[in-house]
Amino acid sequence: MELYRGGNFNGEKLRENNFSWMGIFEEIPIMVSNSALFSAFMAELETDTPVSQGDYDRLHSSTAPSLRTIWHFRLNAWMIYLCNNKSIRYYYRNLSRLQAQQQVWLHKRRTENMALMSTN
Repeated sequence: MELYRGGNFNGEKLRENNFSWMGIFEEIPIMVSNSALFSAFMAELETDTPVSQGDYDRLHSSTAPSLRTIWHFRLNAWMIYLCNNKSIRYYYRNLSRLQAQQQVWLHKRRTENMALMSTN
């Protein structure tokens, strides 16, 4: 931090002060996991023999049509969600604009009414 504050934060100064990547970076443990659908697909692909370069027959599994149908429905649901989200944002943007116009009109009417009351 002192090197950085002093403006001397470069590779040469780091080597002079015996810094290594272990002194600069901190290891943060992470856990990566697969979705249940992918895990089921991989379990179906597993066999006792290792996969060779030309072993593509297992990719044409018996569940391929149902997986295709599931992903088709997911894609359609996502597209519907995006369209609905866009419509809702448009609705709320118009609603807030109309409410602002209503408040301006009400303020104008109240001001006019107060002016009329004060003249009487």
